[in-house]
Amino acid sequence: MSSILSITIVTNFSKKASIQSWKKAEKNFYFSTVKIRLAYLP
Repeated sequence: MSSILSITIVTNFSKKASIQSWKKAEKNFYFSTVKIRLAYLP
């Protein structure tokens, strides 16, 4: 029973971590595209 519980906690934690890292990557990508656009503006 305790092993199932720990597996569930680890799975939920890894899901949250992956979602956070994905959001962070998305934000970095967005900022880099904005910088590129600003650089190419006259």
